[in-house]
Amino acid sequence: MLSTGSRLFVGLVFSILGIAFIATSAVMIYEYRNANWFTIATFYSHIFVFYATFGLVALAAFYIPACVFTDMYWKHVYKGRLRFIAGFVVLAGASYAMAQALSAGNEHTFWELTPSAVQADTGSQLQCGTEDNPRVCNRVPALRALSEVREISQSRVGLAPFGRKCNPDPLVEAPPELSAKRWCFVTRTHETAPTCCRVQQNFVSYMSSVYRNPENRSLTGYVIERVLPFNVFFLLVLLVVGVLLALRRRGIDEHYGAMSHRIESGVLTGAAVMLFWPVMNHAYLQSAAVLHGPQGDSLFRLLGPGFSLLFGGWALLLLFYFHRRYEKSLEAVGKIAGLLASAVAVLQYDNIVNYAVYITGSGANHLTLGIMMLLGVVALVQLIVRMSSRDGSAFGEEAIVAPEKTTGAPASVKNDGVTSLSRP
Repeated sequence: MLSTGSRLFVGLVFSILGIAFIATSAVMIYEYRNANWFTIATFYSHIFVFYATFGLVALAAFYIPACVFTDMYWKHVYKGRLRFIAGFVVLAGASYAMAQALSAGNEHTFWELTPSAVQADTGSQLQCGTEDNPRVCNRVPALRALSEVREISQSRVGLAPFGRKCNPDPLVEAPPELSAKRWCFVTRTHETAPTCCRVQQNFVSYMSSVYRNPENRSLTGYVIERVLPFNVFFLLVLLVVGVLLALRRRGIDEHYGAMSHRIESGVLTGAAVMLFWPVMNHAYLQSAAVLHGPQGDSLFRLLGPGFSLLFGGWALLLLFYFHRRYEKSLEAVGKIAGLLASAVAVLQYDNIVNYAVYITGSGANHLTLGIMMLLGVVALVQLIVRMSSRDGSAFGEEAIVAPEKTTGAPASVKNDGVTSLSRP
């Protein structure tokens, strides 16, 4: 079965990832303990909440599948050792390159600045009117604007109505929403879209100017800059495992058939908890849009929807793996999935994101975060129980053994009266 070396190697890599996940949240809480750390944690829940809870569960869930593929490539795949080492190096290099790209740009966040630097901001004044009607706007302090996002997120479901189009198409007529006055978080007044966008740009410029001073850079930002490649590596590893589950099914059945139920339990639990990542990701994107504006040079905000689409394809790969193994067993699951898909279509994308902001994003409170942590613990316990059970696969023992094909061989009757088919 699995070699000790495979278990130790995957255990070491996953332990490093787990320590990185915990360190990120722990350092932020310590550094901002006197500067409203809870607001920062919920606003950036895709970083400080997800990895320290569901990310750890996902590591435990995909530990056995990762060990299986490590062992398979090391012992059973043609030139597997070379391919495994090359793949690991490529994943590590891609993770580092992607992390560097995501860290680039002039759009900087609260956790990149020291608490004292953020608290020192008293706001600013700038010209917001037109040439015919000039007037002065007041940008509120950065922490006040962040607290405003949290307060309104807790009092209503979602922030989508407050989104603005800061770069309308100049070749078509201006939409009415550009001149409509809506609440602008960075001024705490009702403003038109051009005015709010101008103040949002001032906010982004201020954060960037403060960041340019090395003394204002936070310990949290330093840690996340070093940890980000590990976070990207974690996501890429899960994507690769999903692909291999679909492509290497026969190899798993041949060499690791006795571990099928443990692989299935891990994949099911891991896929379930990973659904929280795109949800929290989109919650952050909606919240960030009302502070930083919809534009900006943040690669993460630009590629955020693409990341969610990528993990949607990943989930389909996992479904394909189970479908090929359990066509009959998944008939009922397919019907349920169809009903769920219909429900999602009725709710629509914006409503899902709105509820994500309210429950898992900037509107989250101690109760909702406590529930998410409890869900993580329950998922981990359930995973341990199912993986340690000896009653076969998650779908029942009969689902593990594929029915043998017969060639019309004559049946023989045993003395006990039970009919069996003789193999050709």
